[in-house]
Amino acid sequence: MDDKQKDHQDTIDRVAQFNTDHSVEIAAIADYGTPQGIFDGARAQINLLGQRQSQDDSGLEILSITAKKAMAKTVNRLAKKARVKAKLNGDLALAESLSHSYSYIYKADKQTAIDRTLAMRKAMNDNLATLTNVSAGDITLIDNSVTTFDAAQVLPIVAREAKKTESTNQLPGQYDIAFEAIDDMFDLLFGEYSESNPFLVQQFQLAMQIIETGVHHTGIKVIVTGPIPPDDPAGVPLNHVKVKILEYEPKRESETNINGEAVIEKFKHGTYDAEFTKPGYARKVVRFTVKRGQHIDIPVTMVLA
Repeated sequence: MDDKQKDHQDTIDRVAQFNTDHSVEIAAIADYGTPQGIFDGARAQINLLGQRQSQDDSGLEILSITAKKAMAKTVNRLAKKARVKAKLNGDLALAESLSHSYSYIYKADKQTAIDRTLAMRKAMNDNLATLTNVSAGDITLIDNSVTTFDAAQVLPIVAREAKKTESTNQLPGQYDIAFEAIDDMFDLLFGEYSESNPFLVQQFQLAMQIIETGVHHTGIKVIVTGPIPPDDPAGVPLNHVKVKILEYEPKRESETNINGEAVIEKFKHGTYDAEFTKPGYARKVVRFTVKRGQHIDIPVTMVLA
């Protein structure tokens, strides 16, 4: 991974740790399990892709083993707590169907491991109404682990010999999925605890701030040109042009240098309007879209007022 990807990974790991540290509180939030499952699935994919970046062709066997371990650990962890709930509810048959060890999945051959995982997944999914310590998001997490393991097995030989850059090209999409899920988790957390437990919300906000710092390359570079009176030449760099991103808090603004350039960084991804003003020139507003972690150049031409 390059430095930017490491920043992303660090952020994702911190959010995952938050979910682990505050599992009791977030378990009480309706629908939180769904974006959490999506986030965990994307994180698993990112970890696997990261391993692929650093492996040669022989590393695909390790990739398969890692995916199988992840699948076994996931279903085993969830089945353990579901088994206890089933036992407490008096459903001994359900409890028995979930009473399997980690090796029951991991030591089996590929198809048997998947079949056993899906059987335990079905037992939990069919009884979500009574297994209240398991969520729909947990079921999604199992599904993601099965998909990841299955994909590691069926990759054609050509794909297995593909260059590491193929993994690199897949990572941005997985990061987008993970960060979108983080946004959804925060909104649900805020809606539930902003008044009753503001400290918890602040903890997640800290993670969000780390996200924005981690993607410090999110930003724009503007190059402003225009006529300079009285000679009125065209295309000359304009200095002292004030640049401001409208309707953004905290405010983001700058001023062009002698080369007509200005840089504004460290703001969230999205679509914004940038305002350009300079005495003697007509005000100009330019709309732009920047993705998370992206840094774009925006050429601007101003005219005399």
